[in-house]
Amino acid sequence: MKRLILTAVCLCLLCGCSNARRIVSQNGRYLVSAIGVDKAENGVLISLEAIVINSQDSEQEIKPQVFEADGDNIESAFKAATEKTAKPFDLSHCAIIVLGQDLNSKNQKDIYDFCFRNLELTVSVGFVSAESAN
Repeated sequence: MKRLILTAVCLCLLCGCSNARRIVSQNGRYLVSAIGVDKAENGVLISLEAIVINSQDSEQEIKPQVFEADGDNIESAFKAATEKTAKPFDLSHCAIIVLGQDLNSKNQKDIYDFCFRNLELTVSVGFVSAESAN
């Protein structure tokens, strides 16, 4: 009986703060709420709608910012967007990914592969198609 109680207490203590890293580490990051992917001349163009979390000034009005970058594929475009900013992007709050209708099947496969391999994106992300994703 003691062993069962000890195991239950250990499980409660070890599992209680599994999401704390996400909350603490968002200070000074861009929280991405939406991603748009469209065809560019030589690859893909991504647009990231993001907000900045700044714990020092909690009463400041939150305004979304849009970052754009292009690349041969979505990984290189995302890397180019990250290099343009001083703060990293946090994809854990991304709710929607908009795909342009001009994307070919190879680009779509790369996009789905990027999204499913990226550990920050959650399963609840929705995919939609639009004439222009920007």
